[in-house]
Amino acid sequence: MESGSFSYRIAEIEGTARMGDVVVCPPGFPFHRSVIHALSFHFIGFSLDSVSNDEFGLNAREHTVQQQLSESVYKMVIQHRNRLADNLNSL
Repeated sequence: MESGSFSYRIAEIEGTARMGDVVVCPPGFPFHRSVIHALSFHFIGFSLDSVSNDEFGLNAREHTVQQQLSESVYKMVIQHRNRLADNLNSL
């Protein structure tokens, strides 16, 4: 998030994101959101199959990543917001 805020739901987990937050929605999960304040954000698509070439390892790693994300409400809070703002300005 560069600016603004929105509420969201990923699976059964709900949260609110604002400047400096990184919301991660795993592939295949529905991502519901509602704007609270006008948004400016960056979108990056990814797949978990880039984590491992081993099918068994992929399934185990994918499960671990999804568990970690759900425990964090699918959101990471960036502590160094000035640095983040500089990086986003460069993009």
